[in-house]
Amino acid sequence: PSIVRKALFTKIFKLFLMVLLGIAFYLLVAPFVFKLVFPLYPESINYSLLLIFLMIGTPFSLIYTFFQSQAMESKIVRYNGVIRAAQLILTVSLVPFFGILGAVFARICFQLVSIIALIILFLGNENRDCQKEVLV
Repeated sequence: PSIVRKALFTKIFKLFLMVLLGIAFYLLVAPFVFKLVFPLYPESINYSLLLIFLMIGTPFSLIYTFFQSQAMESKIVRYNGVIRAAQLILTVSLVPFFGILGAVFARICFQLVSIIALIILFLGNENRDCQKEVLV
């Protein structure tokens, strides 16, 4: 399993670098495209530039896919519980006070919580996880 972890982190790192390149390209091109396509909505450029950072979480979805492939249902349930609670709390607390900007920040914070939860669950006690999954 430690070999699997190392291989998965290598893939995550490579995908992370590709995503960063995509984000950089988007940050350079998006303002011009938005001004051309949506000239009546200049404020949407800023929201778009903030929301592109959600793509940083894409490589970490490989961890969730790993949990599914290994039928690690306890980790999947814990992850889903944490992120749904975080999503609810962030949305309810930020949107009423900050409107659409609050929704954008809630989504970004939610993505960070999601990444952290996946990493913590993935780096959890490896031996206990393997024994538990074999018994099931």
